[in-house]
Amino acid sequence: MKLKFAVSIILIMLAAMCLCACGDDGNSEVMSDKEQSKIISAIANRYEVEEDRVSFKFYGKYNGAFVLMVYNGFYAQALWGETVDGVVFNFPEIRHFEVYKSGKFYRLQEAFDNGWVDHDDLLTIKYRWDNDNPCLKYNHN
Repeated sequence: MKLKFAVSIILIMLAAMCLCACGDDGNSEVMSDKEQSKIISAIANRYEVEEDRVSFKFYGKYNGAFVLMVYNGFYAQALWGETVDGVVFNFPEIRHFEVYKSGKFYRLQEAFDNGWVDHDDLLTIKYRWDNDNPCLKYNHN
C-alpha cells in the first residue's frame, strides 16, 4: 500500500513538472488568422500596396515578435548578407527579415538588441531560412 502511494506521488510530481516545462515561452511556429490579417494590413500600409499583393514567409513568433520575409516584388536583384550576433543570413536579393511587434516593424538586429530574439532563436531562423533557400548555404564573409 505504501509503495502504491509513493509511486502515485512520484507520478503526480513528474506530470506536474512536465506540464510546467511545456508552458508558453512566448515562441510559436504558428500564427492565428487574426494575427495574419493584421500583419498583411500592416505590410500593405508599409509598402503602399494592395493587400492582395502582399506575400510573406513566416519564420516564427518569438516573445510576441513575428519574424517575416516580405516578398513584394519591389526589390532589385542582388546577393548580400546580414550578420546578427555572429549568425550570417544570406539573401538572394536586397532584402532582410522584418520583425513585426506591437504594430511596428523592426530589423532582426533591433529585435535581437531588444531581447525579443536570442542567439538560439537566430539559429532556428537561420535553419528555417537555409532550408527554404538551399543554394544560399554559404558564408560570404
